[in-house]
Formats: sequence, C-alpha cells, structure tokens
Amino acid sequence: MPKDFHLMSKRRKNQLIQLGVDQILNTDKDEDIGQTSPSASTTCSLFSDTSLEVEKNIAFYKNIPIAITTENENKAFVSKNSDTSLPTDSTDGASFVSLPDSFNHSSVSYNDVFNSCSSLSSSFNESVSGEENLKKELRTFIIECNVAHTTANKLLDILRRHGHDLPSDVRTLLSTSTHTTSRYVSTLSCGGQYCHLGLSYGIELSIRKYFLEIPKIIKFNINIDGLPLCKSSTSQFWPLLGSIVTDFHTEPFLIGVYFGKKKPGNANEYLKQFVDEYLQITENQLIICGVEVNVKLNALICDTPAKSFVCGTKGHTGYFGCGKCIQEGDFIQNRVVFPEIKSQLRTDSSFRNKNHPEHHVRDSYLEKLGVGMVSRVPLDYMHLVCLGVMKRLLQFWIKGRINLRLKEVDLISATFVNMKRSITKEFVRVPRSLLEIDHWKATEFRQFLLYSGPVLLLKRLPAIYYEHFISLTVALRILIDPELCVTLNKYADSLLVWFVKYYGELYGHEFLSYNVHNLVHLAGDVIELGPLDTFSAFKYENYMQKIKQKLKNSGNYLQQLVNRVHEENNLPAEYKVPKKYPIIVYFKNDLQVINCIKFNRFSISKSKYDNCVLLEDGTYGVIQDFSMKDNKCVVHILRFRNAVPFFNLPCDSLKIGVGVIHIQHGDVETIFLEQIKRKCIIFDYSDNCNNQEYVVVPLLHSE
Repeated sequence: MPKDFHLMSKRRKNQLIQLGVDQILNTDKDEDIGQTSPSASTTCSLFSDTSLEVEKNIAFYKNIPIAITTENENKAFVSKNSDTSLPTDSTDGASFVSLPDSFNHSSVSYNDVFNSCSSLSSSFNESVSGEENLKKELRTFIIECNVAHTTANKLLDILRRHGHDLPSDVRTLLSTSTHTTSRYVSTLSCGGQYCHLGLSYGIELSIRKYFLEIPKIIKFNINIDGLPLCKSSTSQFWPLLGSIVTDFHTEPFLIGVYFGKKKPGNANEYLKQFVDEYLQITENQLIICGVEVNVKLNALICDTPAKSFVCGTKGHTGYFGCGKCIQEGDFIQNRVVFPEIKSQLRTDSSFRNKNHPEHHVRDSYLEKLGVGMVSRVPLDYMHLVCLGVMKRLLQFWIKGRINLRLKEVDLISATFVNMKRSITKEFVRVPRSLLEIDHWKATEFRQFLLYSGPVLLLKRLPAIYYEHFISLTVALRILIDPELCVTLNKYADSLLVWFVKYYGELYGHEFLSYNVHNLVHLAGDVIELGPLDTFSAFKYENYMQKIKQKLKNSGNYLQQLVNRVHEENNLPAEYKVPKKYPIIVYFKNDLQVINCIKFNRFSISKSKYDNCVLLEDGTYGVIQDFSMKDNKCVVHILRFRNAVPFFNLPCDSLKIGVGVIHIQHGDVETIFLEQIKRKCIIFDYSDNCNNQEYVVVPLLHSE
C-alpha cells in the first residue's frame, strides 16, 4: 500500500511534486491553452466570492492529474512554486490536495475546493510541527543520555526509513561544530592543549536555569582538579569548574579545560584566560537581559595538591605547607608532621605581602582576582576528613599495629554489611566489607563517620579510642548542620583541637600529618563560608564522572568534550520551575493510598527503616500511616518523648539529635507535615533479632 504523503522523505515528496507539475505543463501544451499563468493575486482569487472567477479556476484545475491510491482516495500533488499551485501555508515547497470522493469536474462547488485547501494547510502544518518536535526531543534525548553518535546514526536511519524527515548524520541534528580545534582549542607554550569555554556564558546559563528573576548579585565557587582519562596512559584533563552559590543544589558548569599527558607545566598560563575574563566582568559588569549582574568569586575549592599548584605555595609534604598557619613541620620517620596545636595564623594581607616567603614557591596569577588567598581558599572536608583522616583511622583498626586492630574483623565486617537495611535511598552506596576500605569512595567514609560508625564500633573499639573517634563525629556533625555550625561552632573547634592533641599519643606522633593538623582550622572556614557542605568538592567530583561519560572514542579527547559541551549548550536553557514541597505520591494501582511523601531533601514512607523523623520540637516519630483530613495530609505516628542519649561523652548525644528509642514507649499521635523537620536513620541497638530499641541519627545529606 502506498505511503501517506506526509510520511514520505523530502526527496520523494519533491519527485512526486515535480512529476505532477510536468504532467500539468504537458497537458497545457497539448490542449494549447492560451491563457497566461495566474499570478499570486489570481491564484488567491480562488477564494473570492465571484462565481465567474470560481468557474475559471475550477476549469483550470480540471487538468491536474489525479493519482489514485485507493479505491476511495484521490490525491493531487502540486508544486508551491509552479504557476498552477494552490495557495498554502506550507514552508518547505511541497503540498498536496485531497479531493473528495464526490469530486466532479463539471459540478464541483467552491466549498469543496475551499475545504480541500483548508484540510491541506492544517494537515501539512501539523506534519511540519510534529517533525520539529521530534527533532527537538531527539536532541534532548541524545545529549542527556550521552548516546554515542554511532548509535544515534542507526536510530536516525531507522526513523528515516519510516518516513521521518531527519538528517542522516547526528552531527547535523545537533549542530556540531566543524572547526573545534581551530576555533576553541589552543596549544599552551608549557605543553598540552587548553579550551576556554567562558565564565560569563556558564553563569548566564545557570541563572537562566535556576532563577525566574535575574539577581543583581551572584556569587560562584570554582574547583580545579586533575581527571585521569584511562588506566592505560597518562592522558588527563584538568577541568576548571564553576558553580553559583545558592541555598539549593546547582549543577557545576565547565569554564575551561586542559588536556595533556601530565598536569599543566605552568599554572599561570593555565589560569590566565579565566582570570582575565573575571577581571573584565567585574570591571564592566555582566549584562543579562538588560540587567546588570555583579559577579563575585566566593571560594576556590581544591584538594591540597591542586591548591598548592594553582596558588604557588608549598605542598602538603613541605615544612611550611600549611596554608592556614605559619607552623614549621618536623621530620619524623620519613614523614613531615605538624605537632603544634596553636600557631600564628596566616592572613590575606600576609599572603599578599609575602611576609613568610618560605611558604611561597612563585607568584600566582590568581592573586590578580583581588580575593583573599587564605580566607577564600578553604579546606575541603571531602579530601581532608573523609579520604584523609577517616580512611587512615579505618586502616589503623583493620590492618594497623596489633594493639590498634579490631578483634574479629570478619564478624564486625559482616555486621556492618547487614546494616545496609538501615541505609535509605538518600545514600548512593550501601555498606560493603571493611576489608575493602582501600577501594571505598568518599561518600562511604562519610556515611561511616556520621551515621553507621558510632553504632558499629560501640563496645567493639576500646573506650579511649571510641571516645576519641566520637569527638570527631560530633564535631563534623556540628559543622555540617546549618543551624549547629553557628550556635556550637566554638564547641566543635574545641573538640577538633582535643582530637588532634591526643591523636599522636593514641596512634603515633609520626602520623600527625597535614590532614590531621588542619582539622584545627576547619571551624574557622565554617565561620567564613558557612556549613561544610557549601564548600565541599562532592558535587564537583560527581560532575567529573559526567565529563568522562561524554568521551566515546580514544583520541581527540579535548575535541570530543568541547563538541559535546557545545551541543549541550545549543539546547534552549529552560527555567527549572522549583517543586512545591511536600509532594504526596500515591500508589500507581491505587490512587487512594499514599505511597510516600517527598520533601526537598528526603522522602518518607511507612516502610521500616524509612519511616523515622525528627520533629520541630526535638522529639522523634515513627510513621504508621498517612491519611487526608480537610484536604490536608496528616501523619499518624508513634511519638517518643522519652528518648535517652546514645552516648554521654564528649557530650549528651541528644544535643546533636542522636538518641535511643524503645518502640514500646511511643504514643500514638497525629501530626501535620509541617511539623516534620528531618528524616532520621535508625539502626538496631543490638544484634538481637527481637530488639525493640533503635539508635536514631538525623539525616544531614541528600546526595
């Protein structure tokens, strides 16, 4: 059966149109019609009310060849540009007229012709609109799902064979640049290649994406780190990432990227284009839709090696490597250690004036930014605490000296793995064997430090070591909490000083490394920049993986990345309408039963281990059911007003929200959703399967 006209390829449409035109012209010559070709105005007179003009046009169109496709369906194909074309709103130079079954050359009416033309215009416009929507959805699908171009080309081929008007190559669909190397990529004199994608462009895209009204002041953080591309070579990226500072999560954007076999040979050359653009923006202001936006650099977030590289200072193995104080390290057992607790602090002015030249290796181009090179270059707790101190502690307990090792490590590890039932969907990774700590990710160390570790190690770690570990846990929970980091900042600072002071006595003075020493400076950065999560590297590390996912072939890594980023930027920047929380989610097969309630940073349900909450008054609740009352969702809970502390040293654990509840001591109550403050993680208090007591730990993270 012949294919419908709107499903044909553009090439086939043109063939049929030209065939119809040729037949019309040949017929005109054979019959020697002496009338001239109608002009645009004459053609449009088909729709006039004059019967004579209607009859003339009908007589003219009697000669259009009709291709019979079925017994009851006739179609006439006419070229828009030919003298015999019917008026149409089509834009691609092709149209068709479906004539009614009762079409009669001698008795056709004006209404028949008009209705046919109207049907033609409407049908063809819908076809064109549908094709454009298909192209738009394909672009979004290919870019957001990182579909390889070879796979996308096969998909396009399938769709084209089914009549869709699509290009044969995905690069045409995505408007991929054909001059990436010459236009965007430059070769540095120190070796390697660099592409600067633009700070202003990234900020503008983020503002359009996350703000309905353009703010007059915007702050942003930058992150610099190395990214190995494969294990079989030393090829690596050094992305320069940016992220606007808000009270909600925002996706990082790429400002520039370096590619080479090793890290950039000259940090100043690597940073020059970014610094120059920032200075230009601050001098002339950034104009977005006619609004002047004042752009300010908030913080430089890096791990220690990258920080010393871009700031031109000594590294973490140097005697004067600490970027926060002027302490000179000691060399003990082939290690540089920092045993002092209190030393004179560095300041922005002392860094700028090079008051301590032994700390500096070279001048940094970042100093031209005019921001504090001490106060605005904070310590990143992801690398410092999670991958640094916490990992080292676990290594001591699992495979350290015999006097430090845990007894029955295999049994403890099995218990830890079984704790995965308590780990809710807000955590990306569930607990795995303690014997694999060398392969753990930063989020796993964070989960152990803040949630499961204190419960697992209770009565398994000697008391002095447990209290020492708990002091670190309490201090970090305070500094991460948006409220406690302000009210209890000094207390958290004193806990970290105490932790560092006794660390050497418990584990050896030779292990008072750069990471351990800098714990005493962590609370100061929180005072300057806010809770630890607002200037951590977690979201930048997550974005690093998205960068690697954009690479599909070996070779031309930088060109691939730049092309993928430009294709992504070609998509229209659509404002993400913020969701109004809480959101009630019903079961798919029963819209009368509530499945869960979604809040901004967590979700709750009736399932065990997923149903514990901390209320605004500081009490705990275990959700039993949901219901609707006066068009408002209410929660039926067991409320626990008599929770007891989980530990009393270094402080009452209830002060940071951690407590123990007995399931039989709860009171049945009904509350509103507005009374829920946070979700809590609950752990079995003992290994007894009939245990009725649970340790409750408030959730601090959503990613």
